[in-house]
Amino acid sequence: MSNVLAINSRKESGKSALRKMRREGFVPGVLYGKGAEPVAFEADKKKVMAALKKVYKSNQVIEVELDGKKKGTAVFNEIQNHYFDGTLQHVDLWTVKPEEQITKKVFLVPSGEWDLQRSKGFYMEVKAIKITGPAGKMPGTIPFSTTGLEEGDKLRIKDLKIPDGIEIAQHGNTVICRQ
Repeated sequence: MSNVLAINSRKESGKSALRKMRREGFVPGVLYGKGAEPVAFEADKKKVMAALKKVYKSNQVIEVELDGKKKGTAVFNEIQNHYFDGTLQHVDLWTVKPEEQITKKVFLVPSGEWDLQRSKGFYMEVKAIKITGPAGKMPGTIPFSTTGLEEGDKLRIKDLKIPDGIEIAQHGNTVICRQ
């Protein structure tokens, strides 16, 4: 597994300690999972951002090293950004086994005729969907093509091409986008 995130347990909590941590280039977070005590941690912001970019492009599972020792595999369960400037504020990591069945929200990524879409009023109603499957096979995103959509056309969740072993965990008739 190529995605390894090094995290360090932290003792400090409270607003001033977390602000100081963020000023020093770290991101606070919590690591939790079935049958394990939650662990408050800090991680280098640049390394977290790099891991998020890799996860977004491919598989959602990353390896986690806590205080220099391998802790196992995890997925980003929640990511909190600052409401005003968008900076990363906090991450929640959920420990999972690669073969474990999980349900996650995954972002949809449109591709196709963008200039035409803008001129004709392309509207994306759903930006993410819930999918269920083995953690090790969870895609980072689900791409879909808007090529060929004409005015009045709708694309629904059931029209998406989902990887093998993954199932959609919400109603298939929900409209994703319309032209």
